Amino acid sequence: MTMLDRSLTRGGTMRRVLAVVCAAAVLFVGGVWAVAAARSSMGSEERAIPLTSGIARATRFYGVGPSADYDFDSGSIGGVVPLRLSFPAGTTYDVVVTVSLDYRTSADDRFVVGMAARRDSEFGHIASVSPQERAISRSQAWTSTTASFRLSDLQGGHEYWFSPSVNVSHRGGHRASISSNHVLVVVEATPST
Repeated sequence: MTMLDRSLTRGGTMRRVLAVVCAAAVLFVGGVWAVAAARSSMGSEERAIPLTSGIARATRFYGVGPSADYDFDSGSIGGVVPLRLSFPAGTTYDVVVTVSLDYRTSADDRFVVGMAARRDSEFGHIASVSPQERAISRSQAWTSTTASFRLSDLQGGHEYWFSPSVNVSHRGGHRASISSNHVLVVVEATPST
């Protein structure tokens, strides 16, 4: 075996070892990323934020917010992971929820922003929200709005799941859409008097 043959054999072995090490690193990093992605996508598995007695405030920011898209007789609604709050037992609470968001819409339709609140689970008892939705202006360019909602006499000792929404309240044609981002939800709870 010549010196050149030995050099190529060692180089080939080295390349194979390097390829195996790189493949192992990719699998390891990919596995870690997959676990992190799985944990971050399980929004419904996160724990409720416990509120303390007295005046309490909680916030949640969504980079990508709720949406709605309709085309003839079909449509889709895009939601967000609810903000879960655990209210202390022994009293009732009056709550004001403020939703600030950037949004854009189709041209000739009417739109609303809303707030849903459910007790003890994502599909639990629906709490009464006033108003259920507020009209917002149509805008094909990104624009901002803020809307407030009120809930009265929420019973302590329960979890409440707060979900902002947007929707089309009236279509002028066959297609209508609204999308939102940079959504900030602020929940302020005060013991009822």
